[in-house]
Amino acid sequence: MTSEWLFLRSAVDIIHSGRNIKMGINTTLQMMSEYFDFRFPSLFLKDMVTGQYGLEISPEIPSREKSRISERMNQWRYHRSINSASVVILGEEEDDFDDNPFAPYLGEAPLRFFVMVAIEEPSKTLPLSFFTFFCRDMYALNRRIDVLRTVGRVLYFSLNSYGYRLNVSDEPHRRPIPAVLDGVIGKSTAMREVADLVQKVAASRASVLITGESGTGKELIAQAIHKLSIRSNSPFVAVNCAALSHTVLESELFGHEKGAFTGAMNRRIGRFEKADGGTLFLDEIGEVSAEFQSKLLRVLQEGEFERVGGNETIKVDVRIICATNQDLHRAVLEKRFREDLYYRVNVVNITMPPLRERAGDVALLAQHFLEKINEDNNTDISIHSHDIGLLDSYPWKGNVRELQNAVFRAFLEQKQGYANFRFLQYSGRSEEPLPSSSSRVAPLAPAIVESRREYERRKIEEALQATKGVQTEAAHILGISPRQLRYRISKYGIPVRKF
Repeated sequence: MTSEWLFLRSAVDIIHSGRNIKMGINTTLQMMSEYFDFRFPSLFLKDMVTGQYGLEISPEIPSREKSRISERMNQWRYHRSINSASVVILGEEEDDFDDNPFAPYLGEAPLRFFVMVAIEEPSKTLPLSFFTFFCRDMYALNRRIDVLRTVGRVLYFSLNSYGYRLNVSDEPHRRPIPAVLDGVIGKSTAMREVADLVQKVAASRASVLITGESGTGKELIAQAIHKLSIRSNSPFVAVNCAALSHTVLESELFGHEKGAFTGAMNRRIGRFEKADGGTLFLDEIGEVSAEFQSKLLRVLQEGEFERVGGNETIKVDVRIICATNQDLHRAVLEKRFREDLYYRVNVVNITMPPLRERAGDVALLAQHFLEKINEDNNTDISIHSHDIGLLDSYPWKGNVRELQNAVFRAFLEQKQGYANFRFLQYSGRSEEPLPSSSSRVAPLAPAIVESRREYERRKIEEALQATKGVQTEAAHILGISPRQLRYRISKYGIPVRKF
């Protein structure tokens, strides 16, 4: 048996082995290099909506370079020749050879021919995609043309049989991910309304209060306001008020002098000074104590304060953006939050919609998170189009934070090169996430209350175990504030020392 047909048999076996289809194709491309001395074998897939080709798999090219090569391929006029032939060969003597998309990576390698092989359905003249490689021997290449055409057809049927759906337009991971603002993913009407308001208030000096459920992305909106404002070149400083006790929060925001308290070995400037000229974001503002509220009000009114243990009055120019998942208006009526402070921080209110009200955004956010995971792990896992409906129908009571955690789990449980979201079919609906302190739920029957108590306790213990007892990190995993976590630890009598 010739090396050509030995390669073809091995390639077919690997691609159809039932394992990760992308890994199978990657291995096949690597085998091209080993069997035939081809260089930079690569697979390009066509987006049928945009008509653009994207570099999907290339064993010799780092993942971070794929988008650049894709852009060069789409700008290179010669790639259109694949529309009229199943195999296109470009020799080094032709003008277009030096402009090929891989030119920066060739170096001094004696590669004389660039080859494109269509991945097409038999009887169709317009290819959906193609694979490419470089070689140095035309005689050897001519002997392998038939094998290469066969590989193209095998790849076509394999990709379609595994649900890659090259010819459908509902595959969001093949297109740029829409964003309503810099760093804020989405295209829903609800988020466009938020974006419109952000752009209006960014130009003003008004204080902004961002409200909404936990995990909806309030800090991202605060950052977007800062980036669009005239303060964008100055610092953006964020503080989670719920994560710190009253005394620690005072020192953190206002700073302290040397010797102000036990352990204060040096003078330390606070967050207000660090944010001077810029923006200070106070998250979970509803969690601060009544005593601290009065001190904060003075800074907002006068723009001045003293460090802890100091007498020097310090003046700052800071724009304040606050956020909370509580109903601050109710807190004012119940005398838990100062009315004058409430009106000082709530000049403009932006309400973040929960994820369940952001029609069409879930899949976009999921793909965004998956792309970041792929980049961090040098992988190429995708979201199957079959899972889009599952993602859209899931309640996402923990909002974007819950979605981000779910994407990471789906990545870990990936199958056939796709993130595996099947666990969503069996979770979330029967086990509700921990409610925020602002939740209002109807009384439950004793048996249901008991099962929920057991569930909450188990989730808290799992989070503490995962973070080795660090309560701030555990609260972040659970999607609640540290103060809410401490309350539940006390409520359920969880011994924190064992973690």
